[in-house]
Amino acid sequence: NTANPMKVLTTVKTKKQLTALYLSQYSEKNVRTYINDIIAQYRPNAINSKNISLQEFLTFVELYGTPEGYTLSDELQHEIKNRKLKV
Repeated sequence: NTANPMKVLTTVKTKKQLTALYLSQYSEKNVRTYINDIIAQYRPNAINSKNISLQEFLTFVELYGTPEGYTLSDELQHEIKNRKLKV
C-alpha cells in the first residue's frame, strides 16, 4: 500500500480556497471563524473580506497545521520562518 504523494501547497488567496483545503479537518463554520479572527488581528477594519493575505494564510497554517495531504512549498516554509506572525 503506497502512500499518496503529498501535494505541494502554494499560496491561498481567498477564504473559499482556504475552506476547501481544510474541510476534511474542520467544519466550514470553524474555518471561517478561525480565519476571520486572524484577519481581525492584522486588519481590524476589514469587514467581510473575501481575500486573505499571505501573512494571514501563513498564520492560519502556523496555528492549525498544514492541511491533510499537503506539504508547504519551500517558499512558504521560508516565509513562515522569516515573518513575524501573530500566533
